[in-house]
Amino acid sequence: MEMILKKLNGDSSWLWSYQGQHWLIDPWLMDAQVDLAPWFSKQHHVDTLFPIEDLPKLSGIFISLPFTDHCHQQTLERLPNDVPIYASKTILTKIKKWNLKNPLQPLSEFPYPVVQLKPKSPLDLVHYGYQFEFDHHRLFYAPHGYQCKNSEKIQSDLLITTQTEYQLPFWLGGKINLGLHAALKLANQIGATLIFATHDEQKLEQGLVSKFSRKKYANDPRLIALPVGETYALNPMP
Repeated sequence: MEMILKKLNGDSSWLWSYQGQHWLIDPWLMDAQVDLAPWFSKQHHVDTLFPIEDLPKLSGIFISLPFTDHCHQQTLERLPNDVPIYASKTILTKIKKWNLKNPLQPLSEFPYPVVQLKPKSPLDLVHYGYQFEFDHHRLFYAPHGYQCKNSEKIQSDLLITTQTEYQLPFWLGGKINLGLHAALKLANQIGATLIFATHDEQKLEQGLVSKFSRKKYANDPRLIALPVGETYALNPMP
């Protein structure tokens, strides 16, 4: 059975549909997001947003990272409160403080196999990868990029990752988005034949972080960059 990918914002919010089920990924579907405080980091969407009220009945919400451009409290508060939220323990602990009524579920309870792959350094808070298996669809999601370890044997037909390089000083986190070269290298390592671009929106930035950020955007034809609201149908891999 085919799987449908739909882009919901210019950044990294998605809707994945399979067998009549709809999975909302990293929803940030309202204007601003703040990390720590507005004086530190505040970002606004520039691209159009998919309307929350036009979402289908959701089977679940998956959140990859605790930062507000992936885990956006105001968006989650607008979503139906009976939809389960799936995430790592750290992320669920953060969400629990918001007193949402949604069931909070660990990744082990996701209806399809999903494995979280951690960065090489324990000090690295952003370069996580997630390997999903929707029957014959193998999908690797790494919104900031991912660096494979020598011991890892990852095989995936489809990769969703960034082609933007986003650099901060080491004391603010260093390289946040690994960029195009890392995306192509990762696709080759895991055997991905399709690469979808994500986390590449040229957002309006404010605050301290914006003063130090250095960005290099790309629009490489080897990556599929879906416009907001458009879909891509994936046929099952053999």
